[in-house]
Formats: sequence, structure tokens, C-alpha cells
Amino acid sequence: MEEEWLRDATRPASIASNGGGRSGAFLALDANLELLQRTGQLDVYEYGRTLANSRQHLVDTVDQYMFIYDVLCEAVLCSLQPIGMHQLKNRSGMYKARKDRELMEVQDSHENKLLLMLTAPLRIGDCAGGHRLENRGKNRDVMVVPPDHARPYLQTLHGESKDYTYINAVEVDGFTRKSEFIVTEWPKVPTLDSFWTLVFDHNVHTVICLTNQPTDIKQYPQFVHNKGKRNYGPFTVEIVNYQQYPGLQSHMVKISKRVTCIRFPVVLDGDKRIILRITDDFQVVVYDGNSEQWAMLRADENTELDLSTITVRGISETFGHNWHRFSAIESKLSIFADGEICVFKVLWDGKHHFYSFTVSLERKSY
Repeated sequence: MEEEWLRDATRPASIASNGGGRSGAFLALDANLELLQRTGQLDVYEYGRTLANSRQHLVDTVDQYMFIYDVLCEAVLCSLQPIGMHQLKNRSGMYKARKDRELMEVQDSHENKLLLMLTAPLRIGDCAGGHRLENRGKNRDVMVVPPDHARPYLQTLHGESKDYTYINAVEVDGFTRKSEFIVTEWPKVPTLDSFWTLVFDHNVHTVICLTNQPTDIKQYPQFVHNKGKRNYGPFTVEIVNYQQYPGLQSHMVKISKRVTCIRFPVVLDGDKRIILRITDDFQVVVYDGNSEQWAMLRADENTELDLSTITVRGISETFGHNWHRFSAIESKLSIFADGEICVFKVLWDGKHHFYSFTVSLERKSY
């Protein structure tokens, strides 16, 4: 349902796909909430009759009628008033006096019970990603695992895990935007790279840490330094500015992604176990099944192919709640092999360039 408030009129317009069903539920909720605010009473049935007499199918199903009751029930239970900015200082200052602190703890406990009561419990299958064997070591607590539908998926390949997409984090809606915040735990030593991958992949501009650096560095490693550059997986984090304030530290950082090339092997001859591979430093190596050794090949002086201009980042493997997907990542290179002869297809400026790539095992050249 989309809601549009008309600027030049005194009445709101409710817009749905066909003007019924969801619009009626919205109108019933709006009218009853206004009635509740003015008189302290609700009358779902009577307003339902008004809607039915106005137009057919404005409340179209029993589920929609039950939805109206459920939302109004939450409104009555959670009759909590928002805290104004001018009141925030006084509320936080209630912790200073014991009597006020006890009163505030009672209020917080009541709100917490309401949240637990109104929050649908998660099933084991909802958090399947966090319970996968390769991801269990990435969680600090096996009982604190994000649901798959609400966790941010990592995109940059890093580390040695089979599932590069997982980090123990959840996306949280704000008042004005969906998935406005990301909440994550203090990274472990094996997940430091994942933390900075999260920052980079999801365009995180501000990181707020609500915990001081623990003394146990092994269990709670430092994830941001105070000076210079440091590498975290495929990323280089440079400290642009660092300030120390009373009770607060501020880091301004610059994150850059290093060019990494995860090269895939190409089988030239399966019977003889001859395999071609391009290394991270753009060297060509061939595995000879007879000698069971890798041999580095040099470029022939007449070749026009410059492998250093081709970035191949491999294959992305993505896991969802009910699906599993493979896709190529920003690869400008395709290789077609037949025996010791390969064809390299390189995409430049929207054009496909083909190179005949011939390997000579005797001369150890290409």
C-alpha cells in the first residue's frame, strides 16, 4: 500500500492496487487510532460497517479484519510516548539517584517485556546461514545468530571460508528508511577482514563503537589502528585523522581496495593432466601430470597479449534462504581451450578481442 498526502487538500488519499482491501484496513486503523486518542475507546465493528456501506470489499478478508485488531492491540499495549530531545538529558540523568534509577529500570523492564511479547520468535531454519558448518566459528555465541532475511550479504571475495557472504550482522530499519542501520558484534580475529568488507560493500560512512577496547586482545582484537596504514584482507585502511577526547575517540579513515586476482585453472589436456593457471602476479604456470610439477612459462617476445591489464576476480557464490547462485565477477577475460591451444577473449570498450594463446611445453613459453 502506498500512502500519498495531497499538499493542496485537507484530506489524505489512500492508494492501493485496486482501491479496496488494504485501503480499507488503512482507513479503519487511522480512524480507530484517532478515536482512541480523543476518547480512549475503539470501535472496529462500527467503522467496518461504515466502510462496507461506502464501498464493497474495503475490508475484503478475515485476515485483513484480524490485522486491524492486531495492530490496534499493539497500539494499546505500547501506549508509549516518544521522548523529546529536551527530555533526553533528564531521563538519562535518572540513573544518578537510586530512587529515580529504580523507577527507570521498572519502565525499561516493562518496555522490554512488550518488545519480547510482540516480536515473532525465530525458527532454526530462519538462521540457517549462521549455523552452517563453515560459519559457526564466525559467531561469538551460537545462540546469537542473524536471520537470513535480515542480514547483510558480503560481496567481496576474501579469506578461505567456503561462504564469503556471511557476517554476524543484521540490518535494522530506521524511522524514515528501511535497513538504515547495520548492527554487528565485535569482530573476532578470523572475521576482521569480514568487518571491513561489510564497511566497504555496504557503503558504511560512520561506525559507532559502544564498547571500550577490552583488555583481552586475543578475544577482542583491535579492528582500527591509530596511525598509518594497515591491511585487512583485500583492503588497506589508512588513518587520515585521529583525535582523543575525554571518553571518546575519533578515527577518520580512507579505505582502498587492493587489486587482487583470484585465477581459475584451465584444463588443457585432462588425460595428461596438463593444467594452465594464471597467478596473482600475472605469471603463467602449467602443471605437467607426467613430472607432477608446476612450470613457469615466459612470454614469447612476439606476443601482443599483456596479461597485467586483465583483472579476473573469479566466481561469486551466493547463498540465500531458499536458493544458491553462481555468477562471474567483473571478468574481462574468457578462455577457450583445446589441447595446448587456447583462445583468450578480452572485452575492451564494448568490443571483443580474440587472442590465439599457444603453449609450448618444450620451450616453456607462450
